[in-house]
Amino acid sequence: MTVDGGKQILKDVSFGVPEKSLIAVIGPSGSGKSTLLKALTGYRPANQGDVLYDNRNLYKQFAELRQRIGLVPQDDILHKELTVAKALKYAAKLRFPADTTEAERQSRITEVLAELKLDIHKDKKITSLSGGQRKRVSVALELLTKPSLIFLDEPTSGLDPGMDRDVMQLLRGLADDGRTVLVVTHSVAELAICDKLLVMAPGGSVAYFGPPEEALNFFGYTSWADVFSAFENYRDYDWAGRWRGSQHYQMYAADIDAVAAQPVNMPPPQQMRPPKAQSWGTQLWTLVRRYTSVIASDKAFLGLMVALPAVIGVLAAVIPADFGLAPPTPPTQFNGKAGMILLILAVGICLAGSASSVRELIKERVIYERERATGLSRSAYLTSKVIV
Repeated sequence: MTVDGGKQILKDVSFGVPEKSLIAVIGPSGSGKSTLLKALTGYRPANQGDVLYDNRNLYKQFAELRQRIGLVPQDDILHKELTVAKALKYAAKLRFPADTTEAERQSRITEVLAELKLDIHKDKKITSLSGGQRKRVSVALELLTKPSLIFLDEPTSGLDPGMDRDVMQLLRGLADDGRTVLVVTHSVAELAICDKLLVMAPGGSVAYFGPPEEALNFFGYTSWADVFSAFENYRDYDWAGRWRGSQHYQMYAADIDAVAAQPVNMPPPQQMRPPKAQSWGTQLWTLVRRYTSVIASDKAFLGLMVALPAVIGVLAAVIPADFGLAPPTPPTQFNGKAGMILLILAVGICLAGSASSVRELIKERVIYERERATGLSRSAYLTSKVIV
């Protein structure tokens, strides 16, 4: 993968993801881990090469396959002012097919809450949960549509070692239940519970892929700190060439390639059609209701919006002017201060309104990007902001 300016971020990255397994991706900063994740999920397709899902090209059949892929970004994709149950309710309304009934959506929400042990927290506001619990809610949002392949970007970032272990054990359980889980992480403390480990080298190439318990021996070190120091000190070394010329490559990469090359019974074309998405009007109504709930739950912001007109009115009253905005007496005179007052009020209203809008758009950027990938209408989202 290359970007503007010709810089190559990923170089000859090829590996197979075994079904129903947990795969960790590690590497030094700048090795292309997050870029790889975006390429694998179709968010930012690679310039060259393909991503195959059950021998289907993800880039060419993204509309059909995106419902089977879940992505949990590093930043929480949550409205923290809502309760856990409400957040899942609105997410299900936006993501589920149009012909899904309310009872079916509620049943699926109940299943996911129980599976992730969030049922006891369903009536709590997300902002009151711990970091590990919030990450569970982010995972729950993705599990609503029953994806068979789940990607996570730095899910343990900012968590203490205990929560780090809890999150990784959660992912281990998801894999044991039949899902394929790929997690990008900086933490090396819990790599032993993973089935496979992908190590990215500086320059965006593969330095190792195989069982995590054999990785340190492959690099010839006893700790990951030494491995990462070697990456930093020998950035120009051909780590990819060392990997491809190794016995480990022949043992693990060749075996996975052989499995991936096996023929797959393709379903008839009519079974591969994407589910019918929610209509524009339904999306708009759901977004309006959700944003109204968010505002109603944020007491400080709601108070600011209520007080703002009064503040602007007081501002107009304290501006020194003989007649304010009223006609002068006698009428033959010209009220020169009225224009100044109107200008100050107009600028104040515009700044207050734009500040509120920018706050909302920036705050919801990650949420918006994720929901756009699941079929959210851009115009419905913008219209909901204008209405509320």
